[in-house]
Amino acid sequence: MTAQIELHELKQRVNLLSKSLHVLLFEEKEKVSTKEAKEIKKRLSAYLKGKKTDFVNLEDALNAGSKNKQKGA
Repeated sequence: MTAQIELHELKQRVNLLSKSLHVLLFEEKEKVSTKEAKEIKKRLSAYLKGKKTDFVNLEDALNAGSKNKQKGA
């Protein structure tokens, strides 16, 4: 898979997660396609069932981010 395709898919996932969080946090309606709704349900169900392999540990992500900043300094 090319980097362009991977980047596009990542942007789609981030957008979907952003919409999901908006609904959860603010309890406001958000336009979500049927495909996006199915993806949200699938990912939430997997998370609740303990299939956390698709998810990044927050501490790991924060640590990786701080290491990248240190390298750039």
